[in-house]
Amino acid sequence: MKTISRDHHFESGLTLIRQGRKYFYLYHEHSNNPVRVQRTDQLDIDFYTENWEAFEQAEAEYYGGVR
Repeated sequence: MKTISRDHHFESGLTLIRQGRKYFYLYHEHSNNPVRVQRTDQLDIDFYTENWEAFEQAEAEYYGGVR
């Protein structure tokens, strides 16, 4: 499983992304439960270029669709 991470130092900030076979798992600082986001070609590119804004947007869409 491939991983990218960053230092955030803000409570509950997005700090770790793990790439699985079908999903990306988004982890926040101080959290053990990841948000699972479906892999797409565009998110694969964003993962390799470490485009954190794209994953923050994907997470916002995830929470917007849960309601």
